[in-house]
Amino acid sequence: MADDDKLKSLEDDADLLGDEPQKDLIFQAQMAAANLFLGYWKVLLYAAGAILAISAVVGGYQSHVLSVQKAGHEALARAERPLVQLRDADLNEEQVDQLMGDVARDVEAAAAASEGPARSYAYARAAQFWMQLDDAEAARGAWTKAASVDAPAGLGWTASIGAARAAAEAGDYPAARQLIARATTEAGLLGEEAVFTRLQIEVLAGDQAAAKASAAELESRFPSSGRIAEAKALAETSGSAG
Repeated sequence: MADDDKLKSLEDDADLLGDEPQKDLIFQAQMAAANLFLGYWKVLLYAAGAILAISAVVGGYQSHVLSVQKAGHEALARAERPLVQLRDADLNEEQVDQLMGDVARDVEAAAAASEGPARSYAYARAAQFWMQLDDAEAARGAWTKAASVDAPAGLGWTASIGAARAAAEAGDYPAARQLIARATTEAGLLGEEAVFTRLQIEVLAGDQAAAKASAAELESRFPSSGRIAEAKALAETSGSAG
């Protein structure tokens, strides 16, 4: 992948993760979920909204907690600043990968020093870098840490989906099913997507009974969903998948 293409891909990833209303942050206010279809993932749903801004106010955080959140976002922005070299410097592929790896590690360090939603956001961002580098193990670790934080609304949903996907790709279906549970509690499109993703994990695990139960839950909770027929068909295949 060319340097410009990698930078564009990283900018797209930032678009998917969210926006903090700080002038020094360059992120767009969107997040995305990846959806597993018998082992293959694709972007299916964009959860729009200023996720980090929401995270800062949901739950009545005290001023000292908000201060820590702000410091965490600023540390994340500093960690990502070397990415400008992807545009301004003439780097070869090996140098690009080295730079991105260094940034990913710095982003994880910023996450470890943060608290609350800022920590979850930063770990999710680090996971995106590791995915760009095709380091599935590191990406899974970052996603799992993001999901371990009790983050609100769309941010917690994204971490749950990302961690579950990473576990499923590693063949750890019990962990994937546990990690997806948080996302399935959401209402509306987010909950619908999470239930469908859980069904697909159950198909991969070869658990037809659980897959059929998820298909029934999808129909019961989201009767207007356009994916009910697909869910039922997938559930029928689960006995031979895996």
